[in-house]
Amino acid sequence: MRWVNLLSPQKWSTTDKKNYLKQADYYDDYKQICTSHMVRQMQEKSHVFPLTEESNLNTGYTHSVETSAIAKLIGSNIVDITIKTGKKAALNEVAKSHICELLSCASMLHDVGNSPFGKFGEEAIRLWFKANLNKIHFKDKPLTEVMSDQMCGDFYCYSSASRDLHCIFRYSRSDVTLTSSMLSALIIPCESDKYKGLSQSGYLYSERKEVQKLYESVELSGQRHPLSYVVEAADKISLITSVIENSVTAGMITCPQLMNELRREDYFEEDIVQDEYQRFASIVKYLGVCHNASKTRFTTNIETIAMQKWITHVQDELIEFAAQSFVNNYEDIMRGVYLSNIFDDSWCRVMRNALKDVERKYTYNSEIMISFKNGVNKIINFMLDTFINAVIYYDTDIELCNSDRSFVTMIGEKYKKVYRRCSRDKDEIEKLYLRLIMVIDYICDMADENLKDIYKKLNGIF
Repeated sequence: MRWVNLLSPQKWSTTDKKNYLKQADYYDDYKQICTSHMVRQMQEKSHVFPLTEESNLNTGYTHSVETSAIAKLIGSNIVDITIKTGKKAALNEVAKSHICELLSCASMLHDVGNSPFGKFGEEAIRLWFKANLNKIHFKDKPLTEVMSDQMCGDFYCYSSASRDLHCIFRYSRSDVTLTSSMLSALIIPCESDKYKGLSQSGYLYSERKEVQKLYESVELSGQRHPLSYVVEAADKISLITSVIENSVTAGMITCPQLMNELRREDYFEEDIVQDEYQRFASIVKYLGVCHNASKTRFTTNIETIAMQKWITHVQDELIEFAAQSFVNNYEDIMRGVYLSNIFDDSWCRVMRNALKDVERKYTYNSEIMISFKNGVNKIINFMLDTFINAVIYYDTDIELCNSDRSFVTMIGEKYKKVYRRCSRDKDEIEKLYLRLIMVIDYICDMADENLKDIYKKLNGIF
């Protein structure tokens, strides 16, 4: 892999016509992204916590903005480290500007495929398909027998991230043109969701041909774009820190409770060295400093103010570590053989596991979150039960019953238009797959409140 190709300013095109612009037009990507409907609508979608009038709780949009800022800082640090050490001449001040802009853009787009209700909505969709895909029949055969493994993998191992390119390629305005190098940095294999030997490759089966062209345009041979590791790390840093910050803001845990949890010795693994332990311990100790300072200076919002200051410090430490990890693994990353992620090593892994454990104990087991999750599952299950079954024989020779026909009518014309365009000249099995994707698009394009309203209307709740 060569940076001259990885940072190519070539604009993405589904045709053979190439549209080259000046390097400075990387900034044009950011303008188009920030003014696009698919990014703006993330303001109306939860990220982890249910949307409320509390403006300081993260939404899908604020998470993307934060991830964008973190990714840009990691990219800047990577180039600064390489310049300081005198290695990797290809990473210079000119490259630094392009890398930072590319990362900023890719990170703003990394959640455009998100479902309503954020992580809970995504999990509910995945669990529904795991429970039901083999029970639904098409011409007397289970869908798992008629569809290919890769098609089934898109549902069994469903990930909102895999819809990012799908949304960009299928639902962007025709005048939106983004750089191929930036789009290829969005493809991140889903690390955690393997089921029945199937996995998700970071994009949907329906976009396989476009992804192949995308890889060719930046001269990637199926390997990950190196900067996709940075987008992935920035997403993880933003997620674990924002959830714990919002948990304190919502009163689910206090700073003293968090300190006590993080001091537990069972978080530390045998292979962690003394220097790494000391770094982790100093970060935990700084939480106490922030809390004491907050109590001294303020009389209200003491916990929130202390947590915000500490989270900023934690993010700075994690950003520095991620940049150094990228540099340390640079050769393997550039050869396309690095199989881990730059945020999963040393004390950084300990911090992540510790915070996730605290979140499981105090956040996800709270009454608010349990109620929210149960409500999300109920809504998603009903919508998929209703609309997936309704479209099984849509656009076939088999006539739909009246109820299925009415449900299909509810699916907006823009989703049907994309289905018709993508299904042209396809066999009946791929058309079936695309109809299931059409239902997911219809559901996932909605804001939280819109989906709630449709659920209530279909259930006679007024």
